Amino acid sequence: LWKRGKAVEGRCSLAPTTCRVLEPHTAVLSPMGQVKFSVFHSGSRIFPHAGPTNGRLRVHVCLYAPEAGYVITVGGVNASWVPGEALIFDDSLEHEVFSPPEAGVPSMRVVLIVDVHHPDLLMRER
Repeated sequence: LWKRGKAVEGRCSLAPTTCRVLEPHTAVLSPMGQVKFSVFHSGSRIFPHAGPTNGRLRVHVCLYAPEAGYVITVGGVNASWVPGEALIFDDSLEHEVFSPPEAGVPSMRVVLIVDVHHPDLLMRER
């Protein structure tokens, strides 16, 4: 929906309500980031990786997730998603996402990812 702090032409027609909610808050969107939906199916894995900068925080707004089975590890700390709640983390820390095979999760996890300015940045550093 957004890339480098700006709406991607034509994408907001696919999620107009989400874009209307975000539009008044564009000042907090990181020009080093994006806004997008992420769908993660059971049995999938996003291998450990780290973002390119600590100038942003990544917000995962959970739209749908089963009660258990999907895990994000950030800097060695495990967390799970709860529908209607947000996970916020420093994207520059190593992180990964997985659903352990033994969890037998038959569904998917859907989050809205929003990259925002790191609150410790001064205005001139944004």
